[in-house]
Amino acid sequence: MAQRPGSFIPKLSSPEVVTVSEQQIVKKKVAELKKDKFQFMPPYGEEEMARLIANVGLHGVKEPIHVDEQDAILDGHNRTTAAEQAGLAEVPCIVVTGLTDIQKRQYAYRQLYKRKLDRQQLRAITTQAIKQFSTYSN
Repeated sequence: MAQRPGSFIPKLSSPEVVTVSEQQIVKKKVAELKKDKFQFMPPYGEEEMARLIANVGLHGVKEPIHVDEQDAILDGHNRTTAAEQAGLAEVPCIVVTGLTDIQKRQYAYRQLYKRKLDRQQLRAITTQAIKQFSTYSN
């Protein structure tokens, strides 16, 4: 049986892990969101980003950006960049609380399922994840 991409990532089992339905959506300033700490996936290509910028400029950000308590982005790096490029001052956000640093990394890696990545991209991300998570194991 073939494994899904990212299935090597340990499951989030902490009781602090929350679902989107339990979270309140809040507005946050785009300029205050921190992009790099949990950015594991490659950014969109020029064409895909241009489409996203146009869409966000026309309709705004429809799916909230997921951030931690320090406003580090866990999910939504490309949407944040598009909002910035489209000139939006604020975006809807869901603040995910109560996670350790490793849980935040796991949360960010779980977003792999949203993207259509080729084998080479998945291999690079998998290699990166294995290196990062191996520092937490015995």
